[in-house]
Amino acid sequence: IMKTHVLIGMAVVSMMTSSGVAQAGPTPGEMAEARRWAAAKFEKPNPPFSFVYGGRPSAELLKTWDVKQASRKLDDVRTERTLNWTDPKTGLVVRGVGVEYLDFPTVEWTLYFKNTGKRDTPILENIQGLDARLERRADSEFVLHGIKGDFCTADSFEPYQRTLAANTVTKFAPRSSGKSSDGPEGWPYFNLQYPGGGMIIAVG
Repeated sequence: IMKTHVLIGMAVVSMMTSSGVAQAGPTPGEMAEARRWAAAKFEKPNPPFSFVYGGRPSAELLKTWDVKQASRKLDDVRTERTLNWTDPKTGLVVRGVGVEYLDFPTVEWTLYFKNTGKRDTPILENIQGLDARLERRADSEFVLHGIKGDFCTADSFEPYQRTLAANTVTKFAPRSSGKSSDGPEGWPYFNLQYPGGGMIIAVG
């Protein structure tokens, strides 16, 4: 990137358990899982995003870059966690800003890139705002729930579900109009169900 900064959207993850479906509020288990997720991704750190920079994956690069961590209380129910990595060779700064909610099992984060060097950076590509590994028991499958986007037909916004069996690859992207909900695969909100619970995921 040129000497500028780039904002790469926001991702939100909410944890659920099957026992909490009929309740009006989150369960203690859901709250604990959200706290565990936030700690694992923003305290260790093991970031929930990825990218390729100069042909090398971020999982490899970030281990060698300088990193700073910060945390501050925004109000009674929100804590902000910030991670800043700086490439000592090119000056690229990668900043992940996460917000942990203490009254609901939700974590959200926004990813930023900024070139603080004196030259254009190497190519920055394959940016994944949410890059996570989830595991299930051998006797069950993940089920992805969602709704179709808007493509001006009778089945616009129609709900669907897909069983994610072994080796399943599913891709979602809006059409070229620029609207995030444009097209049958354009709606960026999902409910991933797995045995004992699930996650609500939004990418914007």
